[in-house]
Amino acid sequence: MPQAEPFKILGEANGFPFPISLAVDVSSNHNWVTLGGVSSGTATKEQINTSLLRAVCLYWNLYSVKGASIKSNLLFSNKDKNINIDKDILSSNILEITPDPKNRVTPFLFSTKREEFSQEEINNAQGEAGSHIQVKVQVIKMYNGDPSNEDNFVGYGLKDFIILNSSSAFYGAYHDLNSRIVIASYDPLNLADFEGSQAAYYTGYVTYIKRKAFDVSLKVTLSKENGGETLIPFKSFSNANAYSTSFPLSPNLSISSTSASSSSTHVQSPSSSNPYTYGGVTEVNFSADTLLELYTYPDKTDK
Repeated sequence: MPQAEPFKILGEANGFPFPISLAVDVSSNHNWVTLGGVSSGTATKEQINTSLLRAVCLYWNLYSVKGASIKSNLLFSNKDKNINIDKDILSSNILEITPDPKNRVTPFLFSTKREEFSQEEINNAQGEAGSHIQVKVQVIKMYNGDPSNEDNFVGYGLKDFIILNSSSAFYGAYHDLNSRIVIASYDPLNLADFEGSQAAYYTGYVTYIKRKAFDVSLKVTLSKENGGETLIPFKSFSNANAYSTSFPLSPNLSISSTSASSSSTHVQSPSSSNPYTYGGVTEVNFSADTLLELYTYPDKTDK
């Protein structure tokens, strides 16, 4: 693992160089969990302290996110054109979190990586596909009730911690696919689990949706005095959808705690002399055991 340079910094007596000002009432949310593992009721002092320790650890020590694979594909063909383009972020890629620990002084850290169509590819395909990973370390105070009452405080969490997103879209045919996983302590949109179809915008066609919140624990290795190898609890908000405003779809949608995928192929006017084939694939997945990599520090006895 990468080694960071030891440093000291003036703080707010809370483990950070700034106050934690974002307080969230999660009492009406469908799914939530603090970094200390509390997901209902009240929290013990030990659970609150554990959530703070883990929030401090991730803010100061997170080095990279890896082990996530994001794939997107756009397929189109007729007698004049054949397009089949992938835009992938493979599991071997590493998204490094910047800046390095001694320069972390802002209320949140933000890093992102994208693979997407060039403008030339967009013009040629009249559509695009793309893969995107985003990491944001923004610590929040979580309350199971009114945040003005400290008795409702249940611990610390992370808002929109890791977002894995894959998309594929044709502009002329309005044929869109999307797969997305958000790993976080709660869902700010507070969407309920859902599987089925809803009316699509502008037309009589429908949007097909699979959406569910799962429990997931991400493995990290802390210092020995802080517990060594540890599983940090999060929610995995997994979503796959597909829609078209030009023709009916029969998409394949799949979700789990660590994956989401959406695929569809449609042949328009199959009996004509020039049938049009529209298709695409979006897919995201990750390994909970290898997703997070932390900095280490030189042992105090090192010379």
